[in-house]
Amino acid sequence: MDGSRSVEELTRLLEEAEQRVKEEQQCAKREQQCAEEAAREREEERQRAERERQRAKEAERERQEERQRAERERQRAEALEQQTHPTTLNKYIAACHSLIFFSFNIEWN
Repeated sequence: MDGSRSVEELTRLLEEAEQRVKEEQQCAKREQQCAEEAAREREEERQRAERERQRAKEAERERQEERQRAERERQRAEALEQQTHPTTLNKYIAACHSLIFFSFNIEWN
């Protein structure tokens, strides 16, 4: 009976060892899944940060274009204002005289 008992004992120990191996494998598998999930999350975070950096860069470019457009508009408005500013009668007559008489050319034959 001692022999059958020790076989039963060895069988039980073997089953316990196999169960521990299964548990260890499951634990290792869960740890690997956690590590893979963490790696995916890091990659997603990196991609989000890159997209945010690109959005910020695009927003800065748009702000710069808007500043340039506003500057061009201001310069155009100043140029128009200078062209249409009020003048005195004397300046007006002088300007008309210059435009009319500078266009006459004398040719000698």
